[in-house]
Amino acid sequence: MQYTIRNIPKRLDELLRQKAHREKKSLNAVVVRTLEEAAGLSGKATQKRDLSDIVGHGKGLLGPEFDEVMKDFERIDEEDWK
Repeated sequence: MQYTIRNIPKRLDELLRQKAHREKKSLNAVVVRTLEEAAGLSGKATQKRDLSDIVGHGKGLLGPEFDEVMKDFERIDEEDWK
């Protein structure tokens, strides 16, 4: 299959070309592999950021006044769900 892709951002073009040069591969090979990885077809696990170290740790972080103001956002208004 052959594609023509237009309007590649300059920075993306630079990065892909640098990667191809560094890996001694063709630009086409690097682009195809990058697309496969982005689509989840390469079998290579993509790195994801685990946010468990910061989730739920905001209470008290910005002071009691902030926590008091934020209580309104924790309240569920049953009328909104009818």
